This record gives sequence, C-alpha cells and structure tokens, in this order.
Amino acid sequence: MNLSDRSKSELLLILKKIENNSFNEDHIKDLLINWRPHFPKDSMIWELACFMAHTEARDRGVFHKELDSRYAKIVYGNTIGGQFNKQLYYYKIDSKLFNTLLIGGIETTDELFLIEKTGMNKIQAINEIKRLYRKDGSNFLLNPFQNYTRFLLILDVILGMINMTAAIDNEEIIKQFKEGLKKTCEIIGIDQISLTDENEIDILICIACLLHSHQFILFDNSEGECYIKPSLNQERLVEINLWAKVLNISWPLMTISDKEMSYIPEIKLNGFRLENDNIGFNAIRNSENNLIISTKE
Repeated sequence: MNLSDRSKSELLLILKKIENNSFNEDHIKDLLINWRPHFPKDSMIWELACFMAHTEARDRGVFHKELDSRYAKIVYGNTIGGQFNKQLYYYKIDSKLFNTLLIGGIETTDELFLIEKTGMNKIQAINEIKRLYRKDGSNFLLNPFQNYTRFLLILDVILGMINMTAAIDNEEIIKQFKEGLKKTCEIIGIDQISLTDENEIDILICIACLLHSHQFILFDNSEGECYIKPSLNQERLVEINLWAKVLNISWPLMTISDKEMSYIPEIKLNGFRLENDNIGFNAIRNSENNLIISTKE
C-alpha cells in the first residue's frame, strides 16, 4: 500500500477517531475510499468502497452478484406469486439469466442445504449444470438425451427456497476492516489499533447508513435501491436493517442488533410495533459523542 504524505496525514486523523471512538460515517467513507486501490476486487471492502466512490447505479461486483441472484430467485422461484413467479423455460435460457439464476443460484445457496437435497456440493452442482448445457450464441441450450434427475434436484433447490437472511456477512466486513487497519498502521508507523465490540457495531452502522439510497441495476434491467429501516425480530428486539428493494419486494442486506435502542433513541416500542420508525439515514455523533442514526442538519 503506497500512500502519499497527504493520504498518510488524513488516514492518521481517521485512525485517531476510530481509536477514541469518535468517528462517524464520513470518516468510514474516506477510509474505505483510501483502501479501495489496495484490496482485491473480489473483497467486500473493495465492493463497499465502489458504492461509496460512485453515485451511478451499480451493475457489477461480488455484492451485486448476490443482489442479482436473489432477485432472480424471487422472480422465477416457486414461493412468491403475483407479478413474480415467472415461468422458467430452462431448455433454452439466455446467458445472463443462466449465469445469474442457475450458476449464481447455486453459489448463493447454503451448501449444507444443497448437499442435503441433492447429494452434491456447490462445485459438483455447478459442474453438473455446465455438463448439461452448451453455449449457442447468446443462449445456453439443454443437451438432449441426457439423464436430468440430478439437474431437476438442483433446479428444485434454486427455485424452491429464497434465502431471506441478510446477504452481507457482518463478520467478514469486520475481518477485512481489521486487515485494512493493520496494514495502514504499519505503513503510517503507529501502534496497532484494536477494535472493541462497540467499535465494530459502530462501523457496521456507518456502512449501512452509507449504503442507504444507493441504486443498482439487475439482470433484467430492473432498478432497485438500498434503504435503511428498523424492525422487530422474533424476540421483539430492535434490529437496524439495510434492505434491497425492487418494485414492491424487499429483502435484507444487513442486519444489526440494537438491543438498547442506543442508535435510534427517538424510536418508541409499542407492543409488537415500532412507532416513529422514520429514523433518518446518517450515522452522526450527538452532543454526548454517541453514534446515532439521524439526518445531517
């Protein structure tokens, strides 16, 4: 990681903010953008930094692949009806849908569930799909006179279950964030910074707020966006969720527990409902230096 003197000075100020837990979303944004050139393109840090650096709708990347695949499962799956639940004509399928729904559908499926239902792991299932199809221009054609038993089992898994758990792995974000901190401290020449549990949650809150309103374009050219909103989980604890929304369908991207409701102090819990859940979308510090979700003034 080669950094100019100016970058080192700016990063040192941010690191001090992280160390004394006084940072906000702007500091995390600047840190991610500084790190972006130095992380692999298949890393979560690089992907998040791309969202921060560009205002246009995103149509590629690891994070986008998860969005695209999950949306394709909603459109062609068996669990949601209405304008979704389109018929999949799998004998002839265009390349974009093939890679998004069939290959991406396997890659984003829980592997233990896949093995339980098909007897195949992800690599085996992908190889089976590729064995049965041949490329013809912009389409993939199903080869005739084959045994489709294993293929139909895979297809049933892809279309029969939509994973509604959070798409973004919070632990992976923090793991990569720590790697970035370690490298940065070494280059600047300061002692390593250790994150507390409070630090980690604050960082996740900042990232969720920074992703709010970012748009993305999906395989069928539908446009969606991210938005942040709290909800109650099954234990009636408040969760701060970052959602992806396309048309009238939403699914979770990030879920962060806020047991003490410290990040959204103005919210009220009324039985099984949240009152005043229009909480804003900026991660800022209040007069007591606590990170809260509100709107910049």
